Formats: sequence, structure tokens, C-alpha cells
Amino acid sequence: MATTESGPKLSLLDRLIDENPDSDLDPPAGGEELRRRVRESVQRDIDSLLNTRSWLGTWPRDLKHIRSSIINYGLPDTSHIAVGNEDVQRVFSETVKMAIQIFEPRLVYTHVMMIAGPDSRSAKLVINAQLRGDQEPVFFGRRVADSKLTDLTRERR
Repeated sequence: MATTESGPKLSLLDRLIDENPDSDLDPPAGGEELRRRVRESVQRDIDSLLNTRSWLGTWPRDLKHIRSSIINYGLPDTSHIAVGNEDVQRVFSETVKMAIQIFEPRLVYTHVMMIAGPDSRSAKLVINAQLRGDQEPVFFGRRVADSKLTDLTRERR
């Protein structure tokens, strides 16, 4: 994602999408409107990353770039993990952080923490980061239950 002096810029795909195809003019996007659209775009892409299962397999050592290729996009299956176990929480948090660092370059200073829920099958996944080119932090909260991740902010509404 490119940045400008004033902050983050929308991804190429988001800039190509015409939200109002009947209009010959695009509305100017800047300031708070741009930040809102960038955050929504990042949130959508984080949701996609977290809810996509990657292929778990071994690759030949000479295929060094396969780890960061689209074939490895997503996270390992979470249906079998014990989210109440602190070691599992730590490993899963690190896995999520690495996936974000590889597949979401618009975020920097990413910190991921998994917090056990009230039962052994659920947990909260908290992602704190900063948009590249912007000083304001962003927060993503997800509930992990039955191998699905749902938006905590939407649950509160």
C-alpha cells in the first residue's frame, strides 16, 4: 500500500472499485473519510485472512518464497486447538501476527494476544497495530469459537 505525507492510501483494489458507477465523478477522499475507508478495508482484509484456512504441508527447502505466497494465505485450522491452554494461546497469537505481517503490509507494530473465554472452546483474539503512514493505533477484536472468528465490535452493538 502506498502512503502519502498525510497518511495511508487505499489499496489498489479499493481504488479500482467504483462504488457509484452511474456517476462520472469520484467523490474526493481525504482526511477522516480516507482514514475511515482505509480502516474498513484493512478490517475486511483481516477478517478474510483470519477466516481463511491455509494449506498445511511441507514444502521443498528450495521453495523459499512459498511461505509468503498466496498458496499459503490464511491461518491453520483452529477446530482442534485447546484455546484455554496458555501455550496454545501464545503459539496461535504468534501465528496470527506472522500472517498479518506477511499478508497485510498496511499494518505495522502489530501485537496479537489471545485471551481465554469463559469456556474451553472460546477465546478473544485482540489485535493492536498501527496503519502504515498514520500515527493513530487501530484495534481489531475477534471471538474465536468453533473454529470461526467473529468481530467483537459487531457483537457489542
